[in-house]
This record gives sequence, C-alpha cells and structure tokens, in this order.
Amino acid sequence: MILIIISGPPATGKTLIAVALEKDTSLVVISKDRIKEQLFDERGIGDKAWSKKLGKESYEIVVKRLHELFMTKQPFILEGNYSGSTADQIRDGARENEYRILQIKCDAPDEFIEERMKKRWESGERHRGHVDDQTLGEQDFGETRAQERHIVFSDELLELDECSSLADNVTKALEFVKRRL
Repeated sequence: MILIIISGPPATGKTLIAVALEKDTSLVVISKDRIKEQLFDERGIGDKAWSKKLGKESYEIVVKRLHELFMTKQPFILEGNYSGSTADQIRDGARENEYRILQIKCDAPDEFIEERMKKRWESGERHRGHVDDQTLGEQDFGETRAQERHIVFSDELLELDECSSLADNVTKALEFVKRRL
C-alpha cells in the first residue's frame, strides 16, 4: 500500500498539487486545511487563538481519518504541514499498517512564501478563518516554517521549489506518483 504525503510550509503549492493528483488518480485526499475550513464554516471565524484551537482539532481529525483509511488498505493522499507528534503518528501508522510513503516536499524561500501568502489573503483566495493577516511577518511563523522544511517521512522523496513553474511542479508530482502506483 502507498501513502502519498504532500508536505511543506504554507503557500508552497501543496493544495494545488493535491488537487491535481486527486483529479488524475481518483485517490482520496485528506487535507488539514480542508478540514479546518469546514470547522470554520460550522463554528465561525474568530481571532488567532480561535484559528489555532481549530487547527489543533483539525490535526486530531486528520489522524483519526488517517487510521480509518489505513484500515481500507487502499492508497491515499495526505496533504498539509505536519510536524511534532502528528508527524510521528503519521510515520508510525504507516509503518504499522505496512504502507510505503511517497513524499512530495514543497518549499520556497521565506520572502516568496510571505509574498504569496499576502497576495492570496488580499485576493480573498484564502479562507478568512486562517487569519493570515494576523500572522504574516511574525518571528514564530518563520521558525515554524523552518521546522516544517526538515520533516522527511520517507526515502522516496520528490522536492519541489515553488519558485519553479507551478505547471512543471504538478507534472513532476504526477510523474513521480504514477511511476510508483
């Protein structure tokens, strides 16, 4: 069995690649942000503390859904920025359920990420519950991105730089996955 993990800091193209893979492969996608946005829609939008609270809940839901999908013994996609105990639970669950992990690791320089986040916030493209306007430029935000850059789940790793053409990155990701399914 195969688990495809699309990881990396915010605004590096993870969701776009997950959507392309979902469309092309018909695999189920678990997306932390999709879950968090559903929670915002159900419970409302608040401040930074509220966003963090729902973020924590979304990680718990991801882990629960992850274990449910492991039981199906079918390949699936996990998209999001995972670290700490959540990353450990993902690795452990995959190992216990004999899943091979393919990781697509997205990244970009800090300046590019901050600019992309700002643009998607200002354009309305980003769900308002994420309160990116309250986190842009914070020192701890940069530290979080640094931690996410170093999370490696497997030996089968494709590293993508968001500064490259998005179309090229999607093509590379599709080829990487299709050769291994």
